Amino acid sequence: CSQPMASKSTFGMIRAARSARIVFSTYPTMLNAIDDMKTKDGQRMFIPAHFDLIIIDESHRGIFKKYRAIFEYFDAIMVGLTATPKTDVDRNTYDFFEMEHGVPTYAYDYETAVYTDHVLVPYYNMESVTMLTRPPFDKPLGFTRLFDKKTQTEIMAAINKVRDNAVITVA
Repeated sequence: CSQPMASKSTFGMIRAARSARIVFSTYPTMLNAIDDMKTKDGQRMFIPAHFDLIIIDESHRGIFKKYRAIFEYFDAIMVGLTATPKTDVDRNTYDFFEMEHGVPTYAYDYETAVYTDHVLVPYYNMESVTMLTRPPFDKPLGFTRLFDKKTQTEIMAAINKVRDNAVITVA
């Protein structure tokens, strides 16, 4: 079974975007495309019915304030992806997608992803004070300059202690 050719475009190739089957865009570029960009014959780059489906990554950020206009402009099915849905009065992801508060369409919890399905690796936080937050500020930075000797030893011990492929963030 062969699949149809799917053209795709990023807004780096703006003229191709209008006829592409799949379009990838940042919020500012899409906002500009619906507000200001015109075709050679003076038509809007995209009409409200241009897309059948819009997938919004990090939807807890982009659907509010000035970028909300993008999602109100298009008449398409919208799928919002977020690991951190918001329930604030002025930033409610559930309200935007007309869903019951606290009940996402699908939730994939961290424990299942890490310990059952093994599609993510565990992370460990280690807080430390860095040379960035204390003088002297004029020295070049690198691992040995960023952390004092005691902190370097603690970081290396933590890295050696955790399982393979674990992600460690240093706050």
